[in-house]
Amino acid sequence: MPVSETCAESRRIKVLNLQQKGLLKLEKDMQEARITKLELTGQRCGFWKEPDPEGSVFRENMVKEMDKNDIATTRALLEIMPLNLTGIENAVIEEAENA
Repeated sequence: MPVSETCAESRRIKVLNLQQKGLLKLEKDMQEARITKLELTGQRCGFWKEPDPEGSVFRENMVKEMDKNDIATTRALLEIMPLNLTGIENAVIEEAENA
């Protein structure tokens, strides 16, 4: 399975999970059957106003024993990594197309 199909499947699963939680609404485009529009629902506001207590504990544990510099460095790495992964994915796709 090509990398791009794996990424598309991953996005599809995330969208469906958000739809099941009531945070996202999917609507087929009437003029173009291949297009599905995504719309955030009003329920998302309540989601962010009342955070899950377990999520708060998880977030606190994620940064336990880290100072602000550690967190900033980690954040910078996490911003760069998706760009690098996209570059790798594009190289794999290009290689497959040229094979």
